[in-house]
Amino acid sequence: MVKRALAILSASLVLVMAFVGSVRAAKTIGLVINGTRHSISSYTVDGRVMVPLEEVVGLLGGTYAWDAEEETAFINLPVHQSPQGNNLDDSCVINVTRITEGLSILAVAGEVTNVSSSVLQSVTVHGSLVDALGTELTRTYTYRLNPSDLQPGETGTFEIIFLDYDLYRENNKGYKYKIYVQGFPL
Repeated sequence: MVKRALAILSASLVLVMAFVGSVRAAKTIGLVINGTRHSISSYTVDGRVMVPLEEVVGLLGGTYAWDAEEETAFINLPVHQSPQGNNLDDSCVINVTRITEGLSILAVAGEVTNVSSSVLQSVTVHGSLVDALGTELTRTYTYRLNPSDLQPGETGTFEIIFLDYDLYRENNKGYKYKIYVQGFPL
């Protein structure tokens, strides 16, 4: 009986030591969000840096709630408003090069060429899904215009993803997408 107890205790210590060996003590690391540096607690498990989800969500301006019974985290992030800018329809030519339709998303990729004599800054490509009557169903935009500032004659590439496409796909067979550009001419 004593031998068995010692064997169980030894096995338990080995497991505890193995776990402790893979988890490092908590420390503070730097986290840069949109150019602003924050200090956040962290620890390392098997070479991976772990940070508290609640802290990250708070830094992003959101709210976090944990439901222990469902073992589910509920996160609400603020709705990001698209940047304001001038409509650049007269300054740009838009060329759609690829449309990818999935079960729940619609991705539209293409190019935007600056046809004006001005530099266009902070260019953002927007997209809307409209029904057969032209009523807007949903909209999205991208910051992924590459580059985001366009010199006269320069072309940038973009991709817009409608993440809520599945909500409109079945009931709106006659949908169309519209692409437009906003930014600031210099």
